[in-house]
Amino acid sequence: MEHAMELDELKATWQALDRRLQQRNTIDLFFLKDRQRKRVRTALRPLYVGQVFQMVFGLCMLSMGVAYWTQHRGEPLLVSMGVIIHAYGVLCIIFGGATLGMIGKIDPARSVVAVQRKLATLRRFYIINGMVTGLSWWLLWMPATTVVFGLLGADQSMLTPGFFLPGTILGLLGLLGTWWFHRWSRRPQRPKMARAMERAVTGKSLVNAQRLLDEIAAFERE
Repeated sequence: MEHAMELDELKATWQALDRRLQQRNTIDLFFLKDRQRKRVRTALRPLYVGQVFQMVFGLCMLSMGVAYWTQHRGEPLLVSMGVIIHAYGVLCIIFGGATLGMIGKIDPARSVVAVQRKLATLRRFYIINGMVTGLSWWLLWMPATTVVFGLLGADQSMLTPGFFLPGTILGLLGLLGTWWFHRWSRRPQRPKMARAMERAVTGKSLVNAQRLLDEIAAFERE
């Protein structure tokens, strides 16, 4: 009888200890999530600031484009250069604003799965943003330099469609080379290069935010 009572007491002690451990794990998970969620916000801050700068840059490009093409009405080639820079500025503002909106919709307090989905959507859009506003400079440098030097008062009487032909060919070759290098670097036999390219394309902020979310998910599975 006494032996049975000792076993019951031991069982009750183990059960109490197990409940305490479960409570401790719950508390640890809560504080880990809270800490990691704050770090997610911090990780995305450089991306937020970068998009603000992109919008400011877009506004400057827009202003220069408008100032240029309004000065050259009646000269179709020069008007087209100004309109291209004008349109590029608008795109920078639109893509930057849309990216900021997506960042604002990411609520780290929600479930990890929900945040990961938002982050994946942001990542895809950010890549498109980079392609439109970044890779376009293979061709955009020509109208950009035309507009800048034109606004500074440089003589542009020699500008003809043929003047831009070599630069256009060079830009198209640059785009083709960039596409080839991207495909080459992502082949299975180059895993380190593929990871480096992935980080470069995605951006450090998004990579860090995803890593923090993965840590929370791993802790929840343990």
